[in-house]
Amino acid sequence: MNKRFGARTQAAVMLAFLAGCGGGDSDGDVTGATGSGVATIGSSGGIVRGEGAVDAGGNATAVWLQRNAAGFTFNAWANRYSPITGWSTATMIDNSPEPARMTQIVIDGLGNVTAAWAQNSSARTDVWANALR
Repeated sequence: MNKRFGARTQAAVMLAFLAGCGGGDSDGDVTGATGSGVATIGSSGGIVRGEGAVDAGGNATAVWLQRNAAGFTFNAWANRYSPITGWSTATMIDNSPEPARMTQIVIDGLGNVTAAWAQNSSARTDVWANALR
């Protein structure tokens, strides 16, 4: 017997997949559960790490590291999920040519989401954050 899960459960399952499986499928795409199956929420290959958060209303946010187009470094990316509209378009949330690493995400009781990551430079490692709306 198949059981249909609610949006919060679907989002939580997708986020568990991101955290437990390194974030990507065999093509390096990030996939998430939807009401009708699986949707690609970020792509172009080179996904190495994913984190996520779900609020009480079933809204989810996923962040991950994705290899840049040149293939030399990683950038931090994010995508938001709404139970009403589904997944939005994936967005790069850092704009440095230096490699991003160690993404983390938090969500507060009001549904405010903040993503943080480390950004390496030749001299030091900085911690960056982005409020995702």
